[in-house]
Parts: sequence; structure tokens; C-alpha cells
Amino acid sequence: MLLIKKTVLLVIVLCQTALLIGGAIPSELLTLYLDMENIPESDLESYLEQFVINPLQWDRCNITDIETLPLNDHIKEKMIIFKNRNIQTENRSDFQKEARLKDEEMELIEFFFEISGKRSQHKISAMNFFSLKTDQNTDIHKNLLRGKIVNNNGGMIGIVAERDYDERAVWDYRNVCLKTPLLQDRLEISAASFRFNWGHGLLFSMSGMAGKSANVIGNILPRSQRLGVYMGSDENRYLHGVNLTCRLRNITMYSLVSYRKLDATIKDSVVESFRKSGSHVTDAEIAGKDALSERTICGGVLYSKADNQGGVLFYQSQYSHPVAKFSRNSRQAGLSVYNKFTVGSWMFSGEYALLCSKEHAFVQGFIFRQAGYKVGIQIRYFSDWFFTPLSSVMKEYSGTTANERALYLSIQGKLNRNYRVGAYIDFFAKNRSMEPGVDPPRGTDALISLHRRWRGRHFLDFRYKRRSINQSAFENILKNQLSLSARYNILDELSVSMRSTVVKLQTGADKNTGMAVSVYLTIKSPRKMKLTAGATHFYATAFGSRVYLYEPGTPLRFNMVSLNGTGYRWFLTLQKEISDSFVWITTAKIQTKRGIADKHFQRTAIIEFQMLVDL
Repeated sequence: MLLIKKTVLLVIVLCQTALLIGGAIPSELLTLYLDMENIPESDLESYLEQFVINPLQWDRCNITDIETLPLNDHIKEKMIIFKNRNIQTENRSDFQKEARLKDEEMELIEFFFEISGKRSQHKISAMNFFSLKTDQNTDIHKNLLRGKIVNNNGGMIGIVAERDYDERAVWDYRNVCLKTPLLQDRLEISAASFRFNWGHGLLFSMSGMAGKSANVIGNILPRSQRLGVYMGSDENRYLHGVNLTCRLRNITMYSLVSYRKLDATIKDSVVESFRKSGSHVTDAEIAGKDALSERTICGGVLYSKADNQGGVLFYQSQYSHPVAKFSRNSRQAGLSVYNKFTVGSWMFSGEYALLCSKEHAFVQGFIFRQAGYKVGIQIRYFSDWFFTPLSSVMKEYSGTTANERALYLSIQGKLNRNYRVGAYIDFFAKNRSMEPGVDPPRGTDALISLHRRWRGRHFLDFRYKRRSINQSAFENILKNQLSLSARYNILDELSVSMRSTVVKLQTGADKNTGMAVSVYLTIKSPRKMKLTAGATHFYATAFGSRVYLYEPGTPLRFNMVSLNGTGYRWFLTLQKEISDSFVWITTAKIQTKRGIADKHFQRTAIIEFQMLVDL
């Protein structure tokens, strides 16, 4: 019976695979060009999804939009130089030639930009991803369907559906989205599911991630101010309704109306917490699904001229139950004032937000650019109970209500053509500890990075990160981490790569260590086939010293794994391009692991399938 169940399950999923249609960023391109720094998998996936689904329009974007992208400096410099040349291209080939991009660089750029003059006037694409995990009872570990039809004028229809491990519904989560082409070169309408980028993300953000890094401009300057359709797998961080964007010369006006259901824990008719995991497995999780309704209206105006911007935004949300984080009110409203302007070599940008509960927050940053170097400073402050469900801003205590103030300093530059350096230090503290007679915790977070690049696409990347927290209510924490990644191309079709991380964690008198090393080969064949195979060894003496490490695997899954205990992981990915519009990927992973104090190893296995169709 178990064999029959597995076979039927596999046949059903394969049939679904043939029906649905998205794009994927190849893992080796992520390794080469993406600026990743110990980012958890769920955050990285949500963050990159916004670019894949809502790419920037090359003809309309500016230099700042390029500089804030999560790409390394090498490829961003190429794009900025090309943008400054202001060359009009008629097709994809001309764009690649004029921008002086290699094939793999052009492949990556097309995920972040909508290039004018593409080969067709519309594009149909689809992705189906699912994984099976060995356990006591075989089950679909993850299943994600995503499809979209995109018109070259900017119109789009999309659908996404997802089921996580052990959820009882066939499709536990699904949504649709619709965006019209630009009407009369000034009007844009989106319906169903969408997200909103405004300012620095104090009230609204399209990004699910706002981590710190040595990327000066990416951390201090905001992303593009815009509404975008949503086809991501984050089940709670999006709006659902209708929005309208109207552009009149230098003025852009935004308006939206949204109604959605949220997962929440409700006790005595009061919302104790919002549930953000999207997991609906336990009885409590199922009971909390769609337990809270939210109605939102929003309007704003933005003035833009060259690299200078300023704007005001207002929103109001009405909830079906009082919310504890909103001082037990069932209504939440907010006002935001945003600025960004340039004076010579200086760039300034900030946002101030005020809620109806009189809670407030602000960020203000300064950047100085000269001779290949960038120096940045950002001040941020959040009052004790400042909270908005759709915000995403750089914070230290991102998992709690704000209660934070901080100063971020960073520098980034080129030593010469091949060496690049970056560093930051962030001083942070809570405003108060919420416990009488106890000092609020405070600390520092610092990073130094060195990147060396050779001809032939060889590279070596080194990072040292130090985090220190002093807290009188608990033990002090000191964490040191060394990370190294490298790649060497033996041949054009054969490369060997390595990633390694060592963590030293001290909590009071207790000391723990974590480490992981991953080595893998990538082989490409003339028959449009690619094989990636390797192994990871890890050792972490405690859960607090666990290691986050990037492993190659299925594209668009990003494969940032959390490792604790000790053991080995073996992984193999086979990618076959059957035609110009059809790609099949299979990934197998086997892990042998035990706790440090345990005697016996446990073995688990996951097999993943992904099919991409591009018509």
C-alpha cells in the first residue's frame, strides 16, 4: 500500500507539473554575482521574488535603482556605465553588445530588468517545484506552482499556489494578480494581490528582507517607489484589492484599497499576535488561519526630478478585532514623509513615520562618493511600540516591536581592478528593557569583507563578522564568524567551488563552536546539460552556534541551509535544457546527522523536481 501511495502521489504531482507555467535564477549566477551575507533561506527567497516578478523597466529606471540592486559591484558598474551612455537599443542582442555583458551576465540581468525590444510581444512562463522527503510517512515536503503571462507593454496575469510539509489542504495557499499595461503613458492599475514600496519601508515594503551588509548604497538608499503585483510564497505579507498609479510629469500619485484575511492568535476577542509562518499543521495553526480581517485604504503623492524625490503617504487599516500591538485598538493609521536628494558628491535619504497611536520612527542616511569609494552613515530610531505589519526596514531587533535606536557606519571601495573591500559597524540599543531597574541591552555588529577576482571568472571572497551584545538582565553574548567562498574554473565547462564558515559563540562563561565546509563540482556538457555534485561537512556544539551555509541546488530555492549537530550532506543537481523553452531540474539531497551528545546518526533524504516552461 505504501508503494502504491507513493506512486499515485508522484503521478498526481507530475500531471500538475505539466499544467503550470516562472523563471529561475541559475545557482551559479547567484554564487558569482549576488551579494549574499548569511541570509536565511526564507528571507532571501522572498526578497529576490520581488525582482523576478516585478523587474525594473530599463528605459524608466535611474542610476540609484541600479545601485540598490543586490548584485556585486562588478556587474553594477557595467550597468551604470551603460546607463550613463544613454544608448537606445532595438533588441536584446544590441543591448548585450552595447553593455559589454557576457552571456551569463545578460542572463542574470534579464531577471532584474525588463529590456525593451525583446523578441516577442508577450511571454508565457511557468514553474512547478515540489520535493519529497523521507520520513515515517512519505509526504510532499513542499509544492509550489507559479505561472504568468507578461505583455511587453507591462501588462501581466499571474497565479501562485503552494502547499508546505504536512499541511492538510491540497493547496493551502493560493492567489492571483493582474496588472494592466501602461495606459496613455501615465496610468497603471493592479488588482488582486500586490505589494507596495514606499520610502525606506517604515510603513510598506515590497521586500521581505532588510538585512545589514557592507553594500553602502543598498543599505542606506531606498529601492524604487512603486506598486507591484505579488506572486510570492509569503502567505501574509501582501495586500489584496485594487491599486492605481498615475504619473503626471514629475508627479506620481498612488492610491489603493485592500481587503485580506490574516493568520492570528485571538484570545478573549483580542489579537495577541500575528502569525507569519504560513504553516497550517497543528490544530492551533489551523484555528488561527484567516482569523482576522483587515480593510486598508491608502493614498500618496511623490515628486521626482533627476535623483531628487520627496513625498507624503497616508494609510488607514480597520481590523475585525482589537490588536494588542495597536494598544488594543481595532484601527491603525499612519503618515509618512519621505525624502531623497543629491548635493554634489553627497546623497541624503530618509523617512519619518507617525502612527495614530502616537508611536513614531525615522531613518536618515548620508552617503559620500569619491574616486571609487563610498562612505555611508545612517541614523534610525523606533519608539517603544512602533509596529506595522507590512514594513521591512533595516533593524537589529526585527522579530519584536521596534523599541530601538542605532547608528550604522559603512565604507566600500576598490583597491585596484581586482580587489574590492567593504566594512560596516552598527551601534544599536533598545530604548528601554521593559523591566524596572534593568538597563536596556546594547551592542555592536561589525563586518569586514575582501573580494578578489581573476580573469576566467575565478574569485575569492573573505568575510569576518563580529557581534557583541551587553545585557544586564541576561548573559552577555559575543559571536565571531569567519566565512570564505571561492571558485576556480578548470575549464569553461568544469569548475570547482568551496564555501566554509566557522562560528565562535560565547554566552557568559559558556563557549560553543560551529563550522561547515562545502565543496562541489559543476560540469556543463555541449548537450545543454549541467551537473552539480558535492558534499558538506558540519559540526556545531549547540543550536546557538549553528551555521547558515549556501548550497547549490534547485534554482529559485536558494538553498540556504541551517546546520546544527554534526554530520554530512551529499547533494546532486541535474539540469537539462530540453529545448529553448523547456528546462527540467532534479535535485537529490542526503543528510546523515546526529546531536553532539548522541551516539547514533539519523539519515534523511529529499528529492526535488522543478520544471520551467518559457513560451
